[in-house]
Amino acid sequence: MASSYCYRVFLFACVLFLAAVAPADFVTAGDDAERDAAAALLFEQGAVPRLEVRLTEEAAESLRRDPRAWTTCTLVENGETSYDEVAVKIKGGYGSTRDLDDRPAFTLNMDKHVPGRRFHGLDKFHLNNSVQDDSLLRELLGSAIVRAAGIPTPRVTHARVWIDGRDVGLYVLKESFDKDFLRRSFPRPDGNLYDGGLLQDIDDGLERDEGDRGEPGDDLAELTTVCRTLDDATRCQAIEARLDVESFLTFAAVEAMTGHWDGYCSMRNNYRIYMDPDADGRARFLPHGMDQIFGDAGARILEPPAALVAMAVLENPVWRRRYRERVRELLPLFAAEERLLPLLDATAERLRPIVLDMGPEPLERFSTAVQDVRHLLVAREASLREQAEAPEPIVWPTRLQAAVRALNAAATATEELSIPDAQATDFLRANVPWFECPDPELEHEFYRRWWTLRRHVRHTDTGSVIANLPPEFGAPLSEVRWLRDLRVSGLDALPSPEAAADGPRSCDSIITEIIGLKLHPDTTVEVHPSPPQDWKWFAMDRIAYHGRLLTIVWDDTGEHYGQGPGLRLLVDGQEVARADSLRRLVGRLP
Repeated sequence: MASSYCYRVFLFACVLFLAAVAPADFVTAGDDAERDAAAALLFEQGAVPRLEVRLTEEAAESLRRDPRAWTTCTLVENGETSYDEVAVKIKGGYGSTRDLDDRPAFTLNMDKHVPGRRFHGLDKFHLNNSVQDDSLLRELLGSAIVRAAGIPTPRVTHARVWIDGRDVGLYVLKESFDKDFLRRSFPRPDGNLYDGGLLQDIDDGLERDEGDRGEPGDDLAELTTVCRTLDDATRCQAIEARLDVESFLTFAAVEAMTGHWDGYCSMRNNYRIYMDPDADGRARFLPHGMDQIFGDAGARILEPPAALVAMAVLENPVWRRRYRERVRELLPLFAAEERLLPLLDATAERLRPIVLDMGPEPLERFSTAVQDVRHLLVAREASLREQAEAPEPIVWPTRLQAAVRALNAAATATEELSIPDAQATDFLRANVPWFECPDPELEHEFYRRWWTLRRHVRHTDTGSVIANLPPEFGAPLSEVRWLRDLRVSGLDALPSPEAAADGPRSCDSIITEIIGLKLHPDTTVEVHPSPPQDWKWFAMDRIAYHGRLLTIVWDDTGEHYGQGPGLRLLVDGQEVARADSLRRLVGRLP
């Protein structure tokens, strides 16, 4: 009898417990479907919500003191619906961050203090101030294009915002990368999600926002290691096991085609990485922060990328060809008249009454910005169609990057460097000519000397200097004059010992004797190559010359570079002279 009574009490207690925790921990499929439907409705082109963020004096002081720390607010929608105890903090990157008393952007978390609560189906969302986009439309356009390309990305709409009664204008409302987003976007939402951070590559200790698989960063470390593997075949095979290569090619193509200069491939910025359990834990890159896309109608889509994973993938000629194919496949998404302008115009008309209510100056600024975006979309489509059929860049930095990988792997010195080995690829790509020829030893020596010279650069309060350069360099001024973006001082005070007679050739001698570039004080560009007789091809690209970039290419049969036989001289990508043999060639800077 007693045991029966105890059992009934136990069951009753279980029912009470389940009822208490059900909203937070026992969300049903029906709940998810209802939330998803509410979120989908929010992101349709419906009424623009009016949102007020109300802060207590203590909460306001907290945001002034530490904008990135969570505090609480009351969120009021359309003057009627009120949400208390909403977690809030100020967000924004370099260029967009504003303090509380200006026009800040916010991240709001609905269920941090009230488990299970949502705002139109959203747990966490952002109110972006869009201070770098007066049209307030670029983020929405980018989101639509990326999702149409098959890459999951947060949806975008707009809201009119007040802070404690102060009108701060029209904002971009964007869903967050959170558990709800992962559940809606992937078959399995339990993988690790990493925040790309500010100007951080995958080896910079990215923060794990979601997931608890393994130690934070271990999966990124594995991807980093394989991207730096020396052997080409091993590297590509290992990358395929840890990266969804096909998805990454789409990601890279969309970044380039939208002109997302502030994204991962070009700036190592504004991205997320999801380690997808449904794809054996392979990495999926997701774009973020697209408020500055479509800024340059002619932005290049074939430029070798700077980020680690993008470099490793696009070094592979097969994957690079697939990238070109993907660009062509995605072109319809950039059809201005058929796709983008209708979306732009419909959204602008939806927002216009809101902006009009804000006053004549905001309306004029908004209208001008919308027209600017319209023109850019039309021009961008034309540029993309032209670039999609353009030839490959003459020199791809594959050999430079391979040389740096090998040199870094063999390095044993541990002294602190102004430009550490981890940054050597960036330094060489940005500062020295790119060279390739049939002699791998000479090519490797060319890059080894630049790699070594970089190790002796010291940044000081008065500029960059070179210290303790090995005697093999001879007169360093002759080498350093070919650096593009790094200015070095004090070179004339350095000793200039002669290199050994049987020592390696200097970079300067390779440029001026083998490649045959002759220096002139005026706009003349003279080239008279003297390579070994058995060289059927060579190229040197991005040679600094009077503030311009020269490219010199020799292709005996025209088969190696696929752009016709002969010797070619280009200035900033524009051909200025050509010859059918290795003879003296003279042109002028355009």
